[in-house]
Amino acid sequence: AYFWDFDQGDTSNLETPIVTFPNLGTYNVMLVAIDTICDSYDTTYLEIVHDTANFPMTDWSVDYTSCDLLREVTWTENLSDAQYFEWDFGDGNTLVTASTTVQHSYSATGTFNATVVARDSFCDVSTQQNFFIEFDNDANIPTVSVFTDSCRYGGVDVIYTNVDSTMIFNWDFSGNADTGMIPTFRYPESGLEDVSLTITDTVCNRDYTFNFLADIIRIDGRVYIPNAFTPNDDDKNELFRISGNSCLEDPVFIIYDSWGNEVFRSEDPFKEFWDGTFNGKPVPQDTYTYRFSGGGEVRMGTVTILK
Repeated sequence: AYFWDFDQGDTSNLETPIVTFPNLGTYNVMLVAIDTICDSYDTTYLEIVHDTANFPMTDWSVDYTSCDLLREVTWTENLSDAQYFEWDFGDGNTLVTASTTVQHSYSATGTFNATVVARDSFCDVSTQQNFFIEFDNDANIPTVSVFTDSCRYGGVDVIYTNVDSTMIFNWDFSGNADTGMIPTFRYPESGLEDVSLTITDTVCNRDYTFNFLADIIRIDGRVYIPNAFTPNDDDKNELFRISGNSCLEDPVFIIYDSWGNEVFRSEDPFKEFWDGTFNGKPVPQDTYTYRFSGGGEVRMGTVTILK
């Protein structure tokens, strides 16, 4: 016969017992072996040192954006030190899985306390990790202003606020598609045109649509130069105004009299205009020669002063 005392409150009379030690520690196990025929016995002791246990470790990283309209969260386990995981997402949904990547979508905004329990079923031990997940509607809403492009080549200039490189820009120019923060589409003619822009926020998963009526200006040939003006102090047509693509590189506009003398020069010809004077005095009524150069273009012609 046998008598076991496991030093933790349990005993047994089996020859090969199985026992659980519920707590860490050192145990002096006693075995008494009895010869029931000869009425003799012997006692031995066995020290069980159980001072460590392999509790599963967790190191889940969480990835989400609080403004995400889809409210999606992805967790990734970096240790893989458990047999399986028990999830409580804090919104009434649970999941038991051995996967080390978990995704969940929340149905509404709010703050959620998500927990994961990593379990080792052999040793019946576990470790818990908590997460506070918060979804709101605090997205950075972009604003857009569209203007006639300063170069007057049939496009638009754009001013933004609250935009960044994670956003996608899709344009519609009266049925013509374009993309990018700065559109490249050019209308072939001047006029009022319908322009729309859809900005997709790929981080917050939202679309913003803007509609504009754009006053398009298109200057063909890139420069317009009239052939006459009347600097006669009647406040009408007093300046020799030229217009065109103000983005031409290094523009120079020069006017010569009939003897080839330079009477006017401007390197900002779309803002500085000839008033029909030279050295502060009015020039006589006559036909003058001009030369325009800029952006690889050269224009020559005549202008007549009428008084």
